[in-house]
Amino acid sequence: MSRFFALLCIFPMLFPSGCTDIRTRSYAELLAIRQGEEISASIRNIDEDTWISSDFETMLLLPDALESESGKQLSFGHLDLLMLQGETFAPAEKLLSNGLTAPNCPVLLCAPFENMETLGDSDISGKLHSAVENGALPPCSVGEIVGNLESRAGMTILPYCRDGELHAALHDGERLLCVLSEEACRGAVLSDGRSKPLVFSENGEDTIEIQKCRAEIRLAEQDGTLTISVTLRIRSEQSCAAEAAARSVQAFFEETVLKYGADPCFLEESARRFGVAVPTRQAWRTMLQNAVLQIQTVPLSAAFRL
Repeated sequence: MSRFFALLCIFPMLFPSGCTDIRTRSYAELLAIRQGEEISASIRNIDEDTWISSDFETMLLLPDALESESGKQLSFGHLDLLMLQGETFAPAEKLLSNGLTAPNCPVLLCAPFENMETLGDSDISGKLHSAVENGALPPCSVGEIVGNLESRAGMTILPYCRDGELHAALHDGERLLCVLSEEACRGAVLSDGRSKPLVFSENGEDTIEIQKCRAEIRLAEQDGTLTISVTLRIRSEQSCAAEAAARSVQAFFEETVLKYGADPCFLEESARRFGVAVPTRQAWRTMLQNAVLQIQTVPLSAAFRL
């Protein structure tokens, strides 16, 4: 009897009644946030087909508002995609700073007239992943967006959905500046280097394949003028691939750096490393807009003999 009594005493400690029942916990798969006079959010949980929505005044109320609607404790650490609709990225910054989402969570900015729940149900997350894998769009995450907006140039490139189609856009944290051309998107991917094959066509003509690309970007300054030197090391069996890659990178820099003073290639770090003064945000943007761009291509096999 004494042994049985002892087990009865320790049973509540081993299995306390306050433990969270796994049946009351749910994991958000997609999160859509709209900004207006109020903030509204919708989630679709893993292994569920329905969306749960709620309105609230500040981002601090998001977890409680959605949990109240769902009747479950929610976890946002396994998000496949964060969709945003509105002018600023304050919701993304709040989610990251409050630990509600992982820094590597993919982000998609949606045009004002897009129905984000419909996009989510059409597997927009899978389409975005495929576009990044195939080199049609550069990768982007919550952590990268917040870091880019806090940089000296204060701009970021991110996926953008308009009319159900995926693009890449340039944003300064307060407004959408431009939607990049398909050629510029390709240039963004090549400027970051790519170890996987990139297959594309220009103006619907012959298909071009680049097996691998390594990009080296250098910065120099003389008399207040920056020179940006881009070396593309290309591996391809087609002689036209190098010129096509150079045109793509040229379009990328023209549509972002030279037009808006964006800094998608982290030139600020190179500038500081080589003793180039990086002044105020507007002055740095002006320096980038007035920079001289030089692009050269070399075969990847010959790169080590340079």
